[in-house]
Amino acid sequence: MSTTNRSARITKLFTLLKKRYKPLPPSAGRNLFEHFLYACLLEDGSQEAADEGIARLEQDYFDWNEVRVTTVSELAESFPRLPNATEAASRLKKNLHALFETYYSFDIEEMKKQNLGKTIKDLSEFPAMTSFVLAYIVQQGLGGHAIPINAVGMDLFYYCGIINDAERESDKVPGIERAIPKSKGTEFSSLLHQASLDFASNPQDPDLLKLILQINPDAMDLLPGKKAPAASPAKSKSSSKTASAKSAAGKAASTKSAAPKAAPVKKTAKKSTAPSPPDKAPLKGIAASIKAKKASASQPAKATPAKKGTAKSKTAKGAGDKSDADEATKPARSSTKKLAKKKPR
Repeated sequence: MSTTNRSARITKLFTLLKKRYKPLPPSAGRNLFEHFLYACLLEDGSQEAADEGIARLEQDYFDWNEVRVTTVSELAESFPRLPNATEAASRLKKNLHALFETYYSFDIEEMKKQNLGKTIKDLSEFPAMTSFVLAYIVQQGLGGHAIPINAVGMDLFYYCGIINDAERESDKVPGIERAIPKSKGTEFSSLLHQASLDFASNPQDPDLLKLILQINPDAMDLLPGKKAPAASPAKSKSSSKTASAKSAAGKAASTKSAAPKAAPVKKTAKKSTAPSPPDKAPLKGIAASIKAKKASASQPAKATPAKKGTAKSKTAKGAGDKSDADEATKPARSSTKKLAKKKPR
């Protein structure tokens, strides 16, 4: 995706989020370490749930070192309002342990005086450090420009067509610091975080789906529960075809298996209802007489030359009769002619 198109989509997302949500200002007066703890709880929860979690830790434990050595299951009991309390407790415990192992203290205000790049590099090497926690520490605790985005927020960027698959896996949105100025970073982060929590609780929220489609009209093939569709028709068609083929095969097998069983019943029915057949000996005699008749009837047809001869003889006789008649009439004609000549005398 081009930088211009990506920046335009981020700006449009910011505009649409402002129409739906109101920014929540962060709590003032926190030091860098408190921002560190707060970010570990805020990643998957609301500001109210994170505030309550920090207050419970301060009330239930003697100091932060006791929190560091407490089990994850016991820590999770202090975060009843967080949707992923166990994961938040594990993230908090591991980051506390890495911080103590690196600086041997929980007072890290000196980090503000050193180079921002070095601080980011040191914190990013913590095993349980996430991009959201690191960006929140940079934005709220170190005064840098960063946009904290949790996993669901990355999904929203992906569905809006702002990032691709590789960028989604790396938890990075290229060019977001240029598209969103530093003066608007806290506001945009608050709006995006609220949208992420709503999308995590209800991925089929019609308002959020409409917001996504306004930015990326092709998001229907990417959204959860909607892909199918496009990836699911082919499968459903193939499954329906296989199901129909199986049903047809089952029907054919059933008919084949039923046919042999039904045939004897029909044959027995015919035998039981049909009259008893006559004796075979008379039938043979009748068949022999029929054959003899057919043979005698066929013999005159074979003697056709004789018939032709008789026809010729008949025609010959007819010709002879005609000649005799002519001879008989000839003398009469001659006699009449002679009598006619004698009249003048």
